[in-house]
Amino acid sequence: MHSDSGACSFNVTNMGSTYGDRVRARTAAIWSSQRQSKMAEIKQTRKSSIFHKGINRTKEKVLQKLGKADETRDELFEHYVQNFTSQQAAANRLFKELKNYVTCVKAMSQASKCLFEAMESTYESEWQGQEQLASVRETLDLLWDDYQRKLIDQIMNPLVSYQAKFPEVKKRMEKRGRKLIDYDSARHNLEASKKKDDQKYIKTQEAYNEARKLYEELNSDLHEELPSLFDSRIPFYANTFQLLSAAESTFYEEVGKAKGSVSTIMGDLYQDASVGKYDIRKSIPELLRQSNSTSTPPSTISAPINSASSRDSPNDSPVYSVPPAVDRRRDLPEERDDDEEEEEDDDDQTAEYQVPRSTPVEPNKNPAADTTTHNGTSPSSPAPAPPSPAPQTNGSSSLPSGVLYRAKATHDYQPRDSDELTLAKGEIVCVVPFEDPEDQDEGWLMGYKEDNGDRGVFPENFTSKF
Repeated sequence: MHSDSGACSFNVTNMGSTYGDRVRARTAAIWSSQRQSKMAEIKQTRKSSIFHKGINRTKEKVLQKLGKADETRDELFEHYVQNFTSQQAAANRLFKELKNYVTCVKAMSQASKCLFEAMESTYESEWQGQEQLASVRETLDLLWDDYQRKLIDQIMNPLVSYQAKFPEVKKRMEKRGRKLIDYDSARHNLEASKKKDDQKYIKTQEAYNEARKLYEELNSDLHEELPSLFDSRIPFYANTFQLLSAAESTFYEEVGKAKGSVSTIMGDLYQDASVGKYDIRKSIPELLRQSNSTSTPPSTISAPINSASSRDSPNDSPVYSVPPAVDRRRDLPEERDDDEEEEEDDDDQTAEYQVPRSTPVEPNKNPAADTTTHNGTSPSSPAPAPPSPAPQTNGSSSLPSGVLYRAKATHDYQPRDSDELTLAKGEIVCVVPFEDPEDQDEGWLMGYKEDNGDRGVFPENFTSKF
């Protein structure tokens, strides 16, 4: 029995709880439905009200344009509107041009940096002033960055804030125009109602009073705000242009100082170059000496000279002779153009590498004709004498007629003039006397090859007697 009563009480409790939940859920659903319907009704009413106002305003504008309804005019406000329009147009143009200016400054900054880097890379390391040039580049980079920062912080950002006032004021002016149309429409409706005790007239009067209040409030605020905004343009523009001019002046002044330093560096470089400090021809001999020291033929020491003094002093060390450089330049009957002179200079430099610095010199058997000293120098003479005939040996009877002696080429030689003879190492040349001794240059011989009969002059220090 006790268990049955407990089960019954449990079922009753569950049934009560379920019923309460159902009631609450149904009530919440009813409230939600009523609220949604009410919100929809409000939206519909608002839409219809906006639509109705739009129709009334359009109707009023049409009547005013047709002249069937008078329009409230405020000449002072219209003057304020004209000032506002011109002020906004000037601010927009200033912002556009200033934005373009900042863009160009950024491009000019990048172009200036690239140009200076190119100039710095062109400036060679051995030239004086390279460190000062690097310091000037760093200074110019800082000046460009600081100038751009000032343009953004002191000019662009305040101008953006100044421009932000115009859209909000313009919205209020448009709202004032709509309220003015509502006020004119309500005034016309009130004038059309003639019965003072009619209920419709009372509602029309209330609508007129409300429209008039809204219009006058907006109109009063704009009559104070528009002149104040228009007058604020003078201090704003004055401060903006002053900051812009000061930033430009400081920037160009500092850049002028840096560029002046560059001009001084380049002037000093020009002066050094004009006095030949960086003349490349001064450094060429050193380069050639280094090249010759690494490319000289292995056998550069000549054979000892068997002079009388050396025979008298057997204990003395043998004396070696280094022949001087031979400069064979003849006066040509006709002038050469510049191109031929340049080619000759190039050939001279090539021959300088080909001619060995020291070659063996055969001893002269005729003491009277031997003019070479032990120091390797020869005294100057008005005209060099032709070489003395070689002494008769066992093979001298086989020499052709007119041949002084045979010579063997010890080095290759490429001719520089048309009357010179090409030599190849190991070739045999028959040495003959010059037809006119005055034509003989010191250190040069006349001869012809036995194998092909080619005839010409050749340097003596490229051959040895055979």
